[in-house]
Amino acid sequence: MQPFAIKVSFSKVPVLRVPILHTIIISIGSYVISCRMVPFFMYFYCLSLKEEKMRKLLLLSVIVLSAGLVFAGGQGESADGSSDQVNLRFSWWGGDTRHKATLAAIEAYEAKNPNVKIEAEYGGFDSYYQKLVTQLAGGTAADVVQIDYKWVHDLAAQGEVFVDMNTLTDKIDMSGFDMKFTRAYGAHGDYLLGLPTGLNAFGLTLNSPLLKDAGIPVKESWTWQDILDYGGKVRALGEDKYLMGLQPQHFWYVIKIQLKQKTGNNFIKDDLSFGFEKQDLVEVLEYIDGAFESGAFAPLEETVLYDGKGWDQIPNWLNGSYGMISSWASVYTTVKNATTFDMTVARFPIPEDAVNPGLQTTPSQLLAVNSRSANKEEAIKFIDWFFNSEEAINILKDCRGVPPTSRARDILAAADELDTDVVTAVNLALPYSGGPENGPSLNKEIETIVKDYVQQVGYKVLTPEEAATQMMEDLEKVLSQL
Repeated sequence: MQPFAIKVSFSKVPVLRVPILHTIIISIGSYVISCRMVPFFMYFYCLSLKEEKMRKLLLLSVIVLSAGLVFAGGQGESADGSSDQVNLRFSWWGGDTRHKATLAAIEAYEAKNPNVKIEAEYGGFDSYYQKLVTQLAGGTAADVVQIDYKWVHDLAAQGEVFVDMNTLTDKIDMSGFDMKFTRAYGAHGDYLLGLPTGLNAFGLTLNSPLLKDAGIPVKESWTWQDILDYGGKVRALGEDKYLMGLQPQHFWYVIKIQLKQKTGNNFIKDDLSFGFEKQDLVEVLEYIDGAFESGAFAPLEETVLYDGKGWDQIPNWLNGSYGMISSWASVYTTVKNATTFDMTVARFPIPEDAVNPGLQTTPSQLLAVNSRSANKEEAIKFIDWFFNSEEAINILKDCRGVPPTSRARDILAAADELDTDVVTAVNLALPYSGGPENGPSLNKEIETIVKDYVQQVGYKVLTPEEAATQMMEDLEKVLSQL
């Protein structure tokens, strides 16, 4: 009696008869394909066949299948042997130079880890914080997040929204970081929210040709009186010319720095009292008002149009209308790449009688891991590669300021890849640092109030005296809730 068989027939194709028992065995065997045992299974099965042609046909299939599995294995696994697909999101802000470098780094990481796909979420600084806070509250924030050191206090108040970096010393090599500096700016108490992406300093970027045309020395050290004294010389070059361009958001730094230079205190003390007297604030607002009046500062009507944008996107700087701008060292290369005239760097103004030099030296940003990420381990692995691999160091260079690790600085210095002006900007400021700011002085709501009242002075809505009175009243309301 002949065994029961399945008959499969196609036009012009020979009839194939396969015993049903053999079909069942092959089907069961395919179940183990994921563990790559199927070639062995089929090999021994082939040897059991009595028909010579069928045995040869299936042996050929085994060879092809084995080769395919080997090839697939080589393509599907990451550098650490993982073959599971992982999707990460990485959010940051910056200019074109930073975007291009970071995208190139992501591409390099994906090439080393074919099972990892990193979605880049990048743009300008404006509205970044508001979007981040909303995403954190809704559980939709990216896995790897660039944050500003100024947000540490407020973000920590929301709970442990980011993985505590103190718990990752066995997974991220932190030996190259200055951990005292890292904790001074990246920690809230014992909770370390992120690692610094670079060393940064707030200073001046000078339009050398314009200053020379106005007969103004191109120098590294400036006082606030210099700004007032030289403003008229630049105005004499044309109606569209101003000595100093300040974005409205940067007046927050002008206020804090000038007050610290007067008093030696943080804007808000640790006990939540003011670090200044009302008269101190009035004098700083009078200075700002006078700088607008004299034309030393570009008018708010111009600068407010581009608040939160990078200087590489602001026409009146790019066309050479400003003699200098306030800027962070970390964006200098981006601005230089967009500018056609010669630029150089200088220290932010310090008065000769300063109690504290007050300059802002900080991390460029911090890199953090979302504590609610579904792929924390891969995000942590990516950050370790981002900071410590020679490949990433050579790709990123100084797109986020002077690199934060000693190894990165050594590698880039040896390759002559560090922008000397960026290094100079940081080195000019470091000896004159005002020191770390406390949490209350970094409060976002306090910053917004200060900026709003500076604008009311600039637009002549309030006098410096009126603005100081009302500002302090509004600040007290916020402080009472901290």
